[in-house]
Amino acid sequence: MYLLTRQGSRAADLLISLGDFDKSEAFALYSPFTIGSEDMQYRISLGNYSGNAGDAFRAKSNQDGSSFSTWDRDNDNCDPCFVGDIAFNNCAGDYSSGWWFNGCGIANLNGRWRPEWSCIAWRSSVSWETYRSFKSLKF
Repeated sequence: MYLLTRQGSRAADLLISLGDFDKSEAFALYSPFTIGSEDMQYRISLGNYSGNAGDAFRAKSNQDGSSFSTWDRDNDNCDPCFVGDIAFNNCAGDYSSGWWFNGCGIANLNGRWRPEWSCIAWRSSVSWETYRSFKSLKF
């Protein structure tokens, strides 16, 4: 993604298309959008938001400017972070995915896909909580 956001002279945009199991769809567009180099820990930089899905990157624990986290490269700024009454020390490990976690946040598009009958209340699911709070997304 780093190289994709650095091609040519035109700035890249990030378009996120979301859908749930009720056949509802929404989108979030960030313009412009860049990913930093490996030395910058693939830090995400987001421009202006538009769309109807809500700005989950900035809604809680602003993820704009966050470094990418994985279970073995913990960059989430949690020591610990609390989601409700649950403490997390490693969001990527606890959520079973790599993502730009900052204080765990409320977006996780690299989460585990779950079938319709198992689509609620999984923090490790594909989620964008400003669109469908605590509900796993179909795409």
